[in-house]
Amino acid sequence: MNGGMLQIVKGTVQLYARHLPALLAFFLAGWIANYLLIRFGGFVANIDPLYGYLVLPLAVLVRVASFVAMFLVLRPGKNFVEALGSSILPFLIVFATWGLIKTDWVAFASAQLEQRSLDGTEPPLFVTVTPITVGVVVVAFVLRLLLKRSSERLPKWFGFIAAYLEAVWIFLAIDLIGQVTGWVIEWLDGRRLVAWVNDTLTAIGETVAPLKFLWEGAGWLLGQAGVVIGLPLAWLTLAGIVYAVTRPEDSPTRLAAAAEKRLKRFPPFIRARLADIGGDLAGRWLPISQAARLIWRSGPITMALFVLSYAVLSTIATWIQFGVNRLIGPHDLNFWMATDTGILLAISLLVEPIRISLIAATWSYCLTLSPAGRAELQLEKDEVRQKVEPVEA
Repeated sequence: MNGGMLQIVKGTVQLYARHLPALLAFFLAGWIANYLLIRFGGFVANIDPLYGYLVLPLAVLVRVASFVAMFLVLRPGKNFVEALGSSILPFLIVFATWGLIKTDWVAFASAQLEQRSLDGTEPPLFVTVTPITVGVVVVAFVLRLLLKRSSERLPKWFGFIAAYLEAVWIFLAIDLIGQVTGWVIEWLDGRRLVAWVNDTLTAIGETVAPLKFLWEGAGWLLGQAGVVIGLPLAWLTLAGIVYAVTRPEDSPTRLAAAAEKRLKRFPPFIRARLADIGGDLAGRWLPISQAARLIWRSGPITMALFVLSYAVLSTIATWIQFGVNRLIGPHDLNFWMATDTGILLAISLLVEPIRISLIAATWSYCLTLSPAGRAELQLEKDEVRQKVEPVEA
């Protein structure tokens, strides 16, 4: 086996054995809070859909918070509020890209329908693009930006308000942008040129059968690669963002210097606001890009073995669910509606701590491949030793 993979396996076993109770506690707490908030969101959505959309980001936020807490348990010493604030956007992007957030959407819609009075006065299920919903996105974004600028003068617990505002504007923006994109695609589909291109491609595919087979096969392979390869690497990048061990470059890049030169053309007030937004975007991008570089240094063999291990773990979870269902045997739909959630939770409690331990161990190995990462790991070991020695004394 690859030497790097041996270190990862050893680290995974050690982390899992040392921190299993805490991992289970944080995952279960996040799951329960997510379930209760979704039910509450469905209830208030029957008053006004926008109310539900202000609660639903909280349900997603507690899921993100539970994963952040699980990561930090495995490598303590980081600030939870700061790690949560920097992780919300990347987590939601990953959840949305790979359909992981769809579970919460479906549960939210089901909770809303189950709690309806059905007296003919029910509001719509979803919000739409209106001045009010767009205004909520803008206000939440501006307030979060203001809280970030004033974070040093405010109490630490304001960080949780900033995290909620972050989740609100991102969550609503993703939904509203999706609706606008759907309208644009629908409008394009009605254009003669687009219809002609679609008809031409369909005719070519029917005429040249191998070409159609290759085109569909390439689409299928890309979709599978996104799940099998992209998802585990995305989670590994998320671990790097949570731990945030890498540091920005001290010297400004050519792009940053050019942007600063352009900003000087604007009035001071506008320049200051643009600088705030640019600094916010740069602060989000730098941890992602630096984490990606560290992952790249680990080499294709180690990453391939990590991806394979992640896929095996996911397959095991699927087979466990299949085996449990076969063991229970056939029952009516009401039985499965009552027990399916509990079965999935039990399987998740078994698999999730192993998965998070695997990701954290892989990230620790990636750190050993750079001088800055080794220095960070050594600093963490020294801090742990300083905390343990007074207890032993």
